[in-house]
Amino acid sequence: MLPTVQFRGPPAFFFQVGVAALAALLLPLLLQNIDAGGVGAASFLAALAVLFDLTVTSLLIARWTSPKRSFNAKVGVGVLFCGLLLGGLTLPSTSVRLLALSLLEPLLLGVAVWSVVQVFRGFGKMGTVLDQVAAVQSQLAQALPGPLAHVLTHGVLTWWSLKRGPALVPANAVPVTSHLKAGRSVFIWIYIFMELPVHFALHMALYRDGGALFAWLITLADMSVVLYLLALARSYERFPSFVRDGTFYLRQGVFWQVEIPLEHIAQLTSGHHREARNLNILVVPNVTLHLTAPVVLRGFWGRRRESQCLSLFVDDPAALRALIPTKPSTL
Repeated sequence: MLPTVQFRGPPAFFFQVGVAALAALLLPLLLQNIDAGGVGAASFLAALAVLFDLTVTSLLIARWTSPKRSFNAKVGVGVLFCGLLLGGLTLPSTSVRLLALSLLEPLLLGVAVWSVVQVFRGFGKMGTVLDQVAAVQSQLAQALPGPLAHVLTHGVLTWWSLKRGPALVPANAVPVTSHLKAGRSVFIWIYIFMELPVHFALHMALYRDGGALFAWLITLADMSVVLYLLALARSYERFPSFVRDGTFYLRQGVFWQVEIPLEHIAQLTSGHHREARNLNILVVPNVTLHLTAPVVLRGFWGRRRESQCLSLFVDDPAALRALIPTKPSTL
C-alpha cells in the first residue's frame, strides 16, 4: 500500500509559499528597472529560476528537514505538485506558467500508472484483487484528493485496457463475459471509416491554408478519441463480470461495478425493462436482473446510482442463469 502524503518537513511548504509570494510581489517591481527590449527574456529567466526553487530546491529542503525515514516518494510528489501549482498561478512569465501547469498532468499520470502497476503486480501473484477500480482508487486516494483519484483511476484503467493480456479475473471465479457477441468494436470501426474521409479533407484544407500546426493538433486529438473509444470497448474484455463465493461481481468494463449476492437476485428475465437501469453503451441489453433490495452502483468519476433492477448484456444468458440459485425466470 502507498503511504499517505504528509508534509513531514513543513519548512518545504512554507518555503514554497514564501517564494511564490515574493515572486508575485517583487518580480514585477524588479522588471520595471529593465529596458523594454530585455523585459521578455528577463521575465522568462526569473520565472524559470523561481520555478526551480518551487520544485527542486523545495524537494531538497523537504528531504533535509524531514525526520529520519519519514521522507518517501509520496512526500516528494506532494512537494512537486504544490510547487508546480503555485508556479502556474503566480509566476510573471506566461510561458513558464504554462510549463508549470503542463508538468502537473505527467506528474499525476506517473503516480496513477505507478499505483496501477503495484496493484496488478499483486494481482498477478495472488489473484485476489476482486475490484481493480477500487484497488487502484484506494491507492490513489491516499496521495490525491478523492475526486481527482476517481478521475485518474478510470482514465488510467481505460488506457490500460489497450494492453494485450488475459481477462483480469480472480482465481476460482467463473467469468461472465459481455464482449464476444456484443459487437462494440464494430460500431467503433464503422465510426473510424466514416470519419476518415471527412477528417482527411479537413486536415488537408487547414494544412493548405497555412494552418499546419492546427491541422496536426486536430489530427492528434481525433486519433486520441479513436484510441480512447477502442480502449473503452477493450475494457469489457479485460474487466469482465464474474461469480465467486456466492456473489455476482457485475462489471461493465470500467463503467459500472457492483457486488450482488446471488440469493438477492429475485428474478432473471430476458431483454430490457423500462424500469431497469441500463448499464450498456452501444448495445441493447439482453438480460434484466430483478433484485430483492436496491444496490448502489459505482460508476465513472465516483458517481453513485441506486437501483433494484439492472439491465445488461451478457454473451451467454443461459450460463448466467445456471449460476443463480433456483428462482423464477423468463429466459
